[in-house]
Amino acid sequence: MKKKIILFIFFLNTLNVLLAASPDKRWVSVEKTKVKENTGWFSKVTDTLFYGDEVLVLSEKGKWNKVSLVVDDSVSGWIPSASLTTKKITTTNSTRVSADAQELSLAGKGFTEEIENAYGEQNSVDYNKVDEIEQISVDDTDLYTFLINGNLKGIDE
Repeated sequence: MKKKIILFIFFLNTLNVLLAASPDKRWVSVEKTKVKENTGWFSKVTDTLFYGDEVLVLSEKGKWNKVSLVVDDSVSGWIPSASLTTKKITTTNSTRVSADAQELSLAGKGFTEEIENAYGEQNSVDYNKVDEIEQISVDDTDLYTFLINGNLKGIDE
């Protein structure tokens, strides 16, 4: 009887360790994010994840999470933890999110379409310039060159 109790306690402890070590499921909460080999901003980009992609968080390091894509575990690497949410994001098709670019843009500004329209009517706000700025993209190589040539401090590789 004593052996059975010890074996049962051992089983419960093992189960607890396995459950605690299992990766957390999260969802990508930004339009797209680069998957990197390491946590440095200028680390090599290995892939890209998109809004709504389901990932497993394998480990955390500062403001970075090492993740693996649920539907394809060959896609794995580091992304900023701010790019993830614990809230499940559902999509209407199996590959990408059902929200269009305008909806994502509104959400990124913190507005629903109704709130933005009401605010714009009251304050004659025009978001066209914000939309133009959001379209600007700088390649990591160009950014790194700018930082080096400008002798700017705080570069992490």
